[in-house]
Amino acid sequence: MLPTSNVLNLRPVHVVGVSGPDGAGKSTVIRLLLRSRPDQGAFLSVYLYGCFLCRRVPARRTHGDGETSQSSDAGFLLAAHGLIDALELWIRLSLAKVRARLLSTNKTAANIVLSDRSPLDGLAKHDPRAGSVTARAFGRLARSYDVIAWLDAEPQVLAGRDTEHARPELERVREAFTRWATLLPNVARIDATAPPGAVASAIRAAHASSVRDRIDA
Repeated sequence: MLPTSNVLNLRPVHVVGVSGPDGAGKSTVIRLLLRSRPDQGAFLSVYLYGCFLCRRVPARRTHGDGETSQSSDAGFLLAAHGLIDALELWIRLSLAKVRARLLSTNKTAANIVLSDRSPLDGLAKHDPRAGSVTARAFGRLARSYDVIAWLDAEPQVLAGRDTEHARPELERVREAFTRWATLLPNVARIDATAPPGAVASAIRAAHASSVRDRIDA
């Protein structure tokens, strides 16, 4: 049986997302953040991108305004895929928050869940119509984050780091990230061309600012 002090640890769980396209340096920064974990509370990471359908259903291709040339049947399947993706993200995040509370041995310290990817990545991938059920589902999940750190860089920079995607594809992805980042709460744009240590420091500062704003509100 778990210790009573763990079970009764109801301190808030802070959720920090690290988002961005391939080549933005997310994995490196997350490793740095975990290495400098605070002494108080639980601090863990969770991967939140892609569901069990992601390898079976092709990515949605849009024209930048949420419109698509796919058939109505294909559009329905892609919309259902987006909702399943959002649901699985919510389940993984909820389990991570419970795990953080159970792992914490300090009832007075806040716990932190660091998510590798976030609802912003899901929106950039599926790129649903604004106001659609899928967009609202990811938007609601985004509101559970203290801050979403969007690691952004010019497509030519990303192309130099990511050999699997051509520059036109990276340009399309960046456009989707830019559009959705303006519609979600608590998104902080971080310059991904800065040294990893500086990026990690910027994420910590964005999280601290978000916590202060919430306390002052």
